[in-house]
Amino acid sequence: DTWQCPPSSLAIADQNGTIDFALAFAVVHEIPDQENLLKEIYEALKPNGILFIAEPCGHVIREAFDKLLLSAQRKGFSIVEMPEVRGSHAVVLIK
Repeated sequence: DTWQCPPSSLAIADQNGTIDFALAFAVVHEIPDQENLLKEIYEALKPNGILFIAEPCGHVIREAFDKLLLSAQRKGFSIVEMPEVRGSHAVVLIK
């Protein structure tokens, strides 16, 4: 299925607590309200659900990625791993 959401939200509240895995590959830096994005994904994930984020080094400096990690942790995520993904900053987070 194709899902089109409004610019300010993923509009997935009806999915809360039902998602096992979310992938955000080279997209978080494009989202104006990253705090809300992280909140919505956190709420949509099941307990122990996984969020994998990879952001391109060419668009996202390390300091900005580190700030994103702190925001994710404030939302309740824990860092599982920081895998190497060529040309990217990457993290595996767990709810």
